[in-house]
Amino acid sequence: MKVNNGSKRFEELDSLRGIIAFTVFVYHFFNVSWENRGQVGYWNIIAYSPLRILWAGHEAVIFFFILSGFVLSLPFYKKNYIHNYITFIIKRSLRIYFPFIVAVLLGIILRGVFSLNNIAGTWTGESGLNTIIKHILFIGTYNSNAFDSVIWSLVHEMRISLVFPLLIMLLIKFEWKKIMTLGFLTSVISIAFIVTLKIDNNINIIISFHYILMFIIGAILAKKSCSFS
Repeated sequence: MKVNNGSKRFEELDSLRGIIAFTVFVYHFFNVSWENRGQVGYWNIIAYSPLRILWAGHEAVIFFFILSGFVLSLPFYKKNYIHNYITFIIKRSLRIYFPFIVAVLLGIILRGVFSLNNIAGTWTGESGLNTIIKHILFIGTYNSNAFDSVIWSLVHEMRISLVFPLLIMLLIKFEWKKIMTLGFLTSVISIAFIVTLKIDNNINIIISFHYILMFIIGAILAKKSCSFS
């Protein structure tokens, strides 16, 4: 795939985003509706069958991370240097933080409205002022299921965006195989910590280190497929 300097988007990627976004939607629809109907057993059987590809929600989010690494790396490769870091972070913050806050606010409102008719598996844990403040701070560690369980991916997106220019700098300077190895080792070590410490909070910062590998894969694919190498 060649980079077209006159185009800011890849239509192919837009199509992929649409497919995986729909996959995530289907996953959450079935996950909530089946659980509420007491059909968790049937859900577990189907969820681990070949049909899982139709609603492989978590896998689809991983693909989103790879796409993020691909798209975010393109401007760096075109210029072959790291442009203004502050500008990059401001743009990423506006793009990620705004939908995050909107989602949290809607979650707070809906949890309050449906507090007497709670949807099983959707809202769990404390929902007081302390939890709200932690959500506003965004990149801290808190219970993302308190208001909107799906915001966990935005937290990892923001954290990794903070160090993404450094990853690109390494990819520009060193052979991609070395950076891939570094990312793989970081992922393995973080998984070891997750298992050893029995971490079950899906926005724990250690898990962010695991997802860095996905962004690296996306950035390498961009470098190799768009004639930057």
